[in-house]
Amino acid sequence: MKNLITILIVLACFSTEANVQGGINAILDAKTFYIPGEGAFLETYFEVKGESVVFKKNDNNKLQSKIEISWKFEDENELVVHFDKYVLHSPERELDGVLDFDFLDQQRFPLKNGTYSYELIIKDLNSERESATVVSEVEIAFYPDIIGMSDIQLLKSYKPATAESKIAKNGFDLMPKIDGLYKQEEELIFYTEIYNADKKLGEKPYLLSYFIQSSESKQILENFKVYKRKTPERITVILSTFSISDLPSGNYELVVELRDQSNVLIGYKEEYFQRSNKKFSEATLTAEDFENVNIHNTFASKITDKEQLMEFIHCLRPISTPQEQIFEDNQLKMANEEMMQKFFYDFWNKRSAVNPEAAWLTYYEEVKKVNSSYGTRIQKGYETDRGRVYLEYGPPNTISKHYAEPSAYPYEIWHYYRLGKQSNRKFIYYNPDLVSQDFRLLHSDANGEEHEPRWQMILHERNNASRDMDKTKVNESYGGHSDDFFNNPR
Repeated sequence: MKNLITILIVLACFSTEANVQGGINAILDAKTFYIPGEGAFLETYFEVKGESVVFKKNDNNKLQSKIEISWKFEDENELVVHFDKYVLHSPERELDGVLDFDFLDQQRFPLKNGTYSYELIIKDLNSERESATVVSEVEIAFYPDIIGMSDIQLLKSYKPATAESKIAKNGFDLMPKIDGLYKQEEELIFYTEIYNADKKLGEKPYLLSYFIQSSESKQILENFKVYKRKTPERITVILSTFSISDLPSGNYELVVELRDQSNVLIGYKEEYFQRSNKKFSEATLTAEDFENVNIHNTFASKITDKEQLMEFIHCLRPISTPQEQIFEDNQLKMANEEMMQKFFYDFWNKRSAVNPEAAWLTYYEEVKKVNSSYGTRIQKGYETDRGRVYLEYGPPNTISKHYAEPSAYPYEIWHYYRLGKQSNRKFIYYNPDLVSQDFRLLHSDANGEEHEPRWQMILHERNNASRDMDKTKVNESYGGHSDDFFNNPR
């Protein structure tokens, strides 16, 4: 069986979700750290989903899984600078025990400054399935006389360390949170380190701030922002917690900033995470939620044309929460002008309390772009699939257009180098009616998007309809290259 590897890369660190079809389901994350006077290291966290590996009875008459792991790091000259191979054993379980648990492997690899390619090979030793391989890059850049920061490490929990261990740093045992998804959790715990501030700033204090911002709009959530005045040290440890009980569902970034006394940015790190807040998912917006919204002398109060105001609200749909979408669909049809103005102002004030009007105008410029590029005779651009994706995720890095391929409907492939914590994500749109220029989303490998295993068969139904519902690949004789274009975007 062919192995399917999904690779997710974030900033200077990398985060990888390895899902071997029918085999190992694991998440890999890695962070860079530095010890002044000693050097840098890459810390890796490999969490395996217990239900995805094979357990066999061991010599202790217990169930246990065994995974062979090999690492290889090469420098820019393709010289191997580190190689390691070992066997990861899961915790033992009783013969009738439950196996739906996760287990963790954590390693540290000393690396000098530079860019490294790495190869990770994982193999379930209790299974006949093929091994899986992940290949990616990581950059190390720490200097003795320059202020540096480690990557931000999200944590499940922490406690004072009582002994040296792989999970211990600076007096704490840190249990990593690798998936970056917060469902039931009420707190977001994070750890980062600041290096060499004393050499750069002397005794002059600096400002540390950390906050949560929208991953899409980059707007800072003012209720989730902390400022602290810090004294320069050789190593400063930041171990802190945000209450996220009132953080709505969405895609976010945790940002840590350092600024000197002149307000010059001297350090910056960010970490992507997702929030799925059941409290907000179950809540329904009503007119009462906006009764106390003050719109006096705001930009929203100046929009007095009800039809224009309704249009402005409609174009918010691609970036609205499910609750806001329901309110837009149901309540606003009967709302008066003032209620619509309050909803519109509240929408942008939640996303940018500092300057909601600027946030709206920036977004509206993008709306005008998609209306011009993707609008049809019966739909505004923001109502189309391409327009929705553009407004939700931003413009793709590349667009590959194929309008005259034999047997295939006209189609486009959008490629995003980075999509939140995901990377190398593609969207394929097609135009099955050949007239309207409405390219519909057929398939994507992005989380939460339309996933159609038979997308190639559907794309080529123009001249080659198939009744075999289990077939997912077209015959090469069809003359199409959609599979190649999707897997290797141009």
